[in-house]
This record gives sequence, structure tokens and C-alpha cells, in this order.
Amino acid sequence: MQVVLDRRIYRVGNEQYEPARTRSATQNIHEAHVVMSQGCDWDCVFCTERTSKSGGEQRREVAHVVNEIRILAEQHPHVRIQFVDDNLLPQIAADAKHSVAQQYAALGWANDFLEGLTNICASAGGSFGWRGIFRIEDFFAYEAKFTADSFIDRLQRSGCRMLAFGIEHGSEEQRRKNKVANAVIDNNQIKDVFRRLRMADILTKAYFMLGGPWETKETARQTIDFAIESGATLAYFALYKDFARATTILSKEQEAEDPRAEGYIRYDQLALDWDQAFAIAQDGRYGANGSGEMASGPVTESELACYQQVAALGFRFTDLVKYNDYHSEDADGGSLLRTVTWGSPLEYFTTVEQAYREFYLRPAFVQDYSALLAHGY
Repeated sequence: MQVVLDRRIYRVGNEQYEPARTRSATQNIHEAHVVMSQGCDWDCVFCTERTSKSGGEQRREVAHVVNEIRILAEQHPHVRIQFVDDNLLPQIAADAKHSVAQQYAALGWANDFLEGLTNICASAGGSFGWRGIFRIEDFFAYEAKFTADSFIDRLQRSGCRMLAFGIEHGSEEQRRKNKVANAVIDNNQIKDVFRRLRMADILTKAYFMLGGPWETKETARQTIDFAIESGATLAYFALYKDFARATTILSKEQEAEDPRAEGYIRYDQLALDWDQAFAIAQDGRYGANGSGEMASGPVTESELACYQQVAALGFRFTDLVKYNDYHSEDADGGSLLRTVTWGSPLEYFTTVEQAYREFYLRPAFVQDYSALLAHGY
């Protein structure tokens, strides 16, 4: 069956929407988003794309994908492709793809995809690059299958500049509960693959979650610590939302203004005034009303020094921090929010702020940010 997905708008009137310029200092690198699939073969408890909700992964024909990328590379000499998929390649580690025929088809798709990108990269003389998202279990499965040639070497030759992984938690037990996998990749394996990718000049992004039905202040602390220890180049700390249960609750007929339904409908946005706080700290002009102070504590000299260095290169927390909506306290008296923030929303949001401060305001990230810009981020 041929899968056709909705395409993006490349132009709005006379203005170009995509590919758009990246943060690169040279301003000659453009980025375009490409969709190759929809749905997912995994069944993570927190995700609305899980196989029980989406019906499983459907993927475009590989020749059609490669042709789209080839055209983009010809039109824009320094293009960066971001693949917007739950998994870069077919999900061969999932239970849904365990038959011999499914494995054969998936590996064939992956081989043709990487070969096509390698040819494009060679034709572009190294100016072409891409990034995508990988389920960590699938990454290790592909490493085991591509034995004739190093899988990471193939990724590097095909123009891979960054891979993102949904790590979710620093606690391996938390990860097992949420990702519903037969075998959980342990923290040492994750650190090792991040190290090996960095050696191949492939940067890494790690998605983490803070909050949830099994979260405690202690497990959240484990996640922050592991994010820093893992060697990931970038880390996102998503605020947990119970989207999966919301799809079940809201699919049923509801009474008007039912508090339970309202809790799943209404969301607030985390106020991101952290850049302002650092600007105020730099000027030494804390307000008498507390303006410029951060919930997780005063700005330290070392934090300020790091922030000034990355800010000079264009870094802003407002550009970086995503997935920062949360269940509204006003919708159901805060019941649902308390359920996913270990009963203490104030302590939870302070922890979220601390996570971003600790990860991004350290000398190692100052160096990493320069590398990100050089890779067209």
C-alpha cells in the first residue's frame, strides 16, 4: 500500500516558509522538515501515537522520500533536513515487526534510505546534513543487524549531524514502566552510544519527562543528574501531560463543564522569564518586589558567566524550552496537576527550572553550543 502524508506549505504568498534559515552564524544554512511516517509500533503509556491509538506505523515509499530530499538539496546547497517522525527508521525492535517478512522489508527500507542519503551527501560535497529521532531500542537493533558495516559510520556518511532519543527518565525502573519494553536499555548503554556518536561527530538530543503518576522528587532528581551525566548535547525536559488518558476520557460524551473533563481540556503555559532574570542579574538590578529572582534560587556567578557566553551566540531559553504546557489548576481545582507533580506543583515547577539551569549553564554546554551552530542547528 502506498502511504501519502499531508505535505507542508513551502510558501505563503511571496514569502518562503520552508526551508528557513537556521541559527548558523554564516546565515547560509537552511532547514526543511520532512515527514516519512505516521503512527507508531510501540505502546508507551504516555503517548497518543502508541500503536493501540494510532494503529501502528505507516511509512512512505523510500524512493519518494529520497527524491524529495534530493530536490531540496539541489535547490539549497547548504540544506539541513529534520525528519519529523516518531522513529527515523522502521521500528524493528517493536513486537509488531517481529515476523521474518516484516523484518526483511524494514531492513530493506532502511538500507535504501541510508544509501540514498549517502549519495546525496557525496554529491553535495559535505554541505548536506540531517537530523532525526530514534527509539533507543531500535537504534541498538539496527546496530545488531548492520553487521557488514558500522551502523554509526553509515549514519555519518549519509550526512547525519544529530540524533534525538526519547530517554524519558534517569531512573531505569521509571523508564520500564512508561516505555513498556521487554528489555529496558540501561543508563550505561545510553552513555556509551552517546559517546560513540560524538566520536563520529554526530551530536545528540535527549528527551526527558518530569512528572507523571510514578514520579517523585527523588526520581526527578535522578533524571536531571542523568541528563548531565549522559553526555547528551541537548536535553529537553517535557512537563508531563496525561494525553493518553485524555483521549479516552474525551472520546466519551461529557456533561457541560464536567470538572473531570475540564482537567484534560484546559492547559496553562509555564512562564519563561528566565532570560529576563539573567539580564537583570547581569545589570545587578533586582527589584524590591522580587523581579529578576528565580524560583530555584539566585543566579550564581558561574551560571551568569556561562549564560553570557552562550547568549552572545544567540542562545535564549525562550527558543529552547518546549513542551511547557501543563494541566490547568483552575480546571478541576488542581486535582489532575497534583496527581502528576507528586502532590506539590510549586516544588515541581521549581525542579523543572533547576533542570534547565543545571544542564545548560555549565562550561561543557558552552562548548557544545558552538558545535551545534557549526552543524547548522
